[in-house]
This record gives sequence, C-alpha cells and structure tokens, in this order.
Amino acid sequence: MATDNVNPTDSENATEFDQVSRARGFVFEYLSLSASVAGLVALGILLVYVAIDAFDLANASPEWLLTYFLTLVVPFHAFCLYSVSDREVTRRVLGALGGGLVVVAAAFTAIEALVVEIPRLSWQLTYLFAVVAPATAYLAYVGNKGRVGAVGFGLLGRLVGGVAIGLAVGTLFLVFDELVWFLAYTLGVLPAAALYAYGRRRDADRATTAALPVGLVGLVAAVFLRGVVATYPSDLIIYLWTLAVPVAVAGALLVAPAGAGVRPSRSAASRSRSRPPAGSSAEASACPAPPRCSWSR
Repeated sequence: MATDNVNPTDSENATEFDQVSRARGFVFEYLSLSASVAGLVALGILLVYVAIDAFDLANASPEWLLTYFLTLVVPFHAFCLYSVSDREVTRRVLGALGGGLVVVAAAFTAIEALVVEIPRLSWQLTYLFAVVAPATAYLAYVGNKGRVGAVGFGLLGRLVGGVAIGLAVGTLFLVFDELVWFLAYTLGVLPAAALYAYGRRRDADRATTAALPVGLVGLVAAVFLRGVVATYPSDLIIYLWTLAVPVAVAGALLVAPAGAGVRPSRSAASRSRSRPPAGSSAEASACPAPPRCSWSR
C-alpha cells in the first residue's frame, strides 16, 4: 500500500501563501469599502449643491428656513411619530435633531473660523441636509408601517400622483388632438373594454377574442371620422367622459374586495352541482371517517 509523504517545507509554504492571500483579500475588501463610501459621500455633496443651485437656497435667509422647518418639516415629523406611537423612535429622532443641531452649528462655525470658508453653505443648510433630511427619510419609512401613516401616505401619494398624471395628460393633449382621442375612445377603446369585461365575467371566449378586432376597427374609424363629424362636445365633457369616468371605474374595481360580483365559471358551477350536499350519505362515503384511537392502560 502506497503512502503519501508530506514535505514540511511545502506545508509551511502553503500556510504562508494562505496568510498572504487572506491579508490581500482583507486589504482589498476595506479599500473597496472606503472607495464606495467616498463615492457615496461625493455624490451626496454633489446632490446637495445641485439642490442649492436649483432652489437658490444660498440666498435664503435664516428666517425663511425657520419658517419652512416649522410649517412643513415639523408637522410631517409629528404625523409620522403619531403613526408610529413608539417612545424609543420618538426619543431617537428628537435626540438626533437636537444633538445634530448643536454638533452641526459648532463644527461648521469652527471649520469656517479655523480652516476655510465653505462656499454657498451655511450651518442652517448643512443641518437641513445632514440631519433633517435623513431623519425625515427614517420617519417616513417607519411611519408608513402604521395604519395612520399608511392612510396618510396613501392620500398624499394619490394627491401628488394625480397632479403629476394630470400635468402629463395635459401636456400630451398639447401634442395630440383631443377630438381624435374622443372618437377613438368612444368607438374603439370603450367597446373593446366592454367586450373583454363581458367575456371574462360570463366566460364567453368569443367576446374576449372579438375585443381586439373591435378596438382596432374603432381606432381606424375614429381617424376617418375626424374630418366628417363637425359637432363635438366641449373639452370639459370630453375629459370627463374619456378620463375621469374610466379612472373612477378602475379605482372602484381596484378597491373592491377580491371576487366580489364575479360569477363562477361553467366548469366551477358544474363541479359545485355534482358535489353531494353536506351531511348526505354520499358525502359520508366519499370522506372516510378519522381513525379511532384505542387507549389501553
């Protein structure tokens, strides 16, 4: 039987190589981490200066910043803290805001007095971006988990999203003709959606299949009828008919409970009819009785 002869020199070299490889990996890991942190800090500073230039915050007075903080930031923080209802979170946030105010003001004043003057920045703006912004993001995250916060953020999101969608749609109708959209919606989109919904509700495959051809025919007809039809409703009625009503219907369908108002398909109905009634002998024979356990002392 052959035996393996291990050379002590080879084992020592392998151990030294392993230690060197670990040291190099350790150094490379921390160098990569330092480079990533430096890149994130540089990106944050760049975004801060972009925001300052965009909103002209360099010329904002301390009174204006205080008004902004008291009228927008403080109510938002109070709402998030009320939604969380956690004393530990409240203590943590208040400590960060109060302690950050003292640290930022002292550090900024010392740097400008002893080192160099920081351009286009004041200690108020530094406090706003370095302390208030992270605290606001943290409160928004933890506040959204509560029921009150979820409702409040949902309403705020719908408000902001609705305004954004309205502006986008208004800009879109500056390019496209709203009369063509009115005809296309009335003759193509609405009939196709109605056929598709009817086919899904009644389990009618023909109606579902016919939705796409009907929609295409309606769109083509709208293009040709644009120059033929001379009388159209007002813009308000067009927007209500083609935008407000569909959005309201879609919202009602989204918030409706799952399965409400949906009839079962034919296969499900046939299975339910073939199922024996509860308590009958057929059901008793189909479902075996649980085994009885005999206990012996």
